Amino acid sequence: MDGPGTYLALIAVPIDVLFFIPLIICRLDFIPIPDAVYPKWARPIRHANEQTVKDSEAWLRAYRRRQR
Repeated sequence: MDGPGTYLALIAVPIDVLFFIPLIICRLDFIPIPDAVYPKWARPIRHANEQTVKDSEAWLRAYRRRQR
């Protein structure tokens, strides 16, 4: 079982794992990612976006309450 596929797998599997982990992190938005992963310049933008989402959800709840 020492064909060329074995040697290719020895090289490809670690590379695949290295590329698969960031893919999962980027695609699964519902997994909270710690601030340490983000660069310093992106953290305020992330917090502003989170605050905007919270504000819009609060507005929508208040709007729905007024509609009843």
